[in-house]
Amino acid sequence: MAATVLSYGSHTFTANDITFSYTISGTGTLFIAQSVGWGATSAYLQKGLQLLEAHFKLLYFEPRGNGN
Repeated sequence: MAATVLSYGSHTFTANDITFSYTISGTGTLFIAQSVGWGATSAYLQKGLQLLEAHFKLLYFEPRGNGN
């Protein structure tokens, strides 16, 4: 699979008939932040890690059943 540029904003992808969502923000080296798997969305991470967006490109991944 070819490398893909991660564009800013909210996105979805489907794997094995399951749709996942994630949000990209910030600039710099990729930093993947996954919310907990028991129902909380990534909103708490997006608020808490906002200062890191000046130094990293954050990918906020929503586990299956969470968020959008």
